[in-house]
Amino acid sequence: MPPGLRGRGFPLRNRTDATLRIFRAMLKFRNNISMHFKEYATMNIGNEDQERIFALQARFCGIFSNVARLKILALLAKGELCVGDIAGELDLSMSAVSQHLAVMKDRRAVAQRREGQNVYYRVRNRKFLRGSLLIREGILEELEKSGRILGSAHQD
Repeated sequence: MPPGLRGRGFPLRNRTDATLRIFRAMLKFRNNISMHFKEYATMNIGNEDQERIFALQARFCGIFSNVARLKILALLAKGELCVGDIAGELDLSMSAVSQHLAVMKDRRAVAQRREGQNVYYRVRNRKFLRGSLLIREGILEELEKSGRILGSAHQD
């Protein structure tokens, strides 16, 4: 269950119910984010700097182009985890998880801290999670408009 819905009196009867509740939770972000898009359009940054920032943004967004990295990001939204915990949750090898985390760390999406022999990872900036959720929200809205709201989510 998504962290924002846990313990709020939301009994989940099936995946359809869960999908709708996730959708509603994501819609709340729209009101908070709309002002940021206005700022985005009117940023007072020179053209050269704009080009560099767009290049960094494009490189960063590569983390969203892989399903495993999106799942890792979603897990880290709950708090910091070590490679073994992530591998166990996602049924991936520790090597695969480490490689994905290396990409995410290189692009500064995640940070790490060492405790003994364990290395714990966390999302570096909560805005990265909001960005991912906004993309999901847009996808769900478009699917809903076309009447194709995740057919597999309707099945148990």
